[in-house]
Amino acid sequence: MAALRMGFAISTLEARTLLDILHPAGRVKELRDEGHNILTLWTDAPTEAGELHRVGVYLLAHVEAANAPALEATP
Repeated sequence: MAALRMGFAISTLEARTLLDILHPAGRVKELRDEGHNILTLWTDAPTEAGELHRVGVYLLAHVEAANAPALEATP
């Protein structure tokens, strides 16, 4: 939730690898059940194995999708 509040758009893959959330869709459902208005956008993204998958990208409804920064890994 902290990353979403900061305005980040977070994909399923980023939530797993960068935020250590094993079931991002389940966590988003919990947050929605708590009353948070989280949007789901869809994109195709490669996994670490190089396979392309359709994945959800989550952001808070008040954050404009075109202006939301991407969450990036730090070395």
